[in-house]
Amino acid sequence: MTFSLYTEIQAKFLLTFGRRIFNTLDQAFLGESSIDGASIQDAWGMFWLWTLGAYEVLRVMKQKDGAYFSERIRSDLMACYKILHKIRIPFAKQQIAGKTQPVYAELSYCNLSDESKDMAFEIQGSIVWIRPTIKEFERFIGSIKSADIVGRLPLGPRD
Repeated sequence: MTFSLYTEIQAKFLLTFGRRIFNTLDQAFLGESSIDGASIQDAWGMFWLWTLGAYEVLRVMKQKDGAYFSERIRSDLMACYKILHKIRIPFAKQQIAGKTQPVYAELSYCNLSDESKDMAFEIQGSIVWIRPTIKEFERFIGSIKSADIVGRLPLGPRD
């Protein structure tokens, strides 16, 4: 809460929501290469929303080039942000990041894995799996210690 009460609440919600996505993916894979299409669709939609939220949490943390955080967290923040930035632009704007080129199939999952109970998207030649993406965000958020927060996000004045 030292950095921002709102950001902490949002990040905690995203951690919980990420686990709900994992549970939905677990339910989607019925074994023997059989899937529940409704659960796959739910996981897709939940990941879309999770991506938008996680990106915004990191964007707020990244303000002033991450100056509110220790150097250790700053470099990790930038790496995590870069991962989500590449996914978020197609998901939110239906464009390729850094280009005005519209998406083609980037919003469609390109692979399902019975083994890992996961789904993947291909974005600009990179394969993005849901579980590792959420786990990386979890790892990053969980790595932040009180000593890593060196500033507080300013609050607006009361009217």
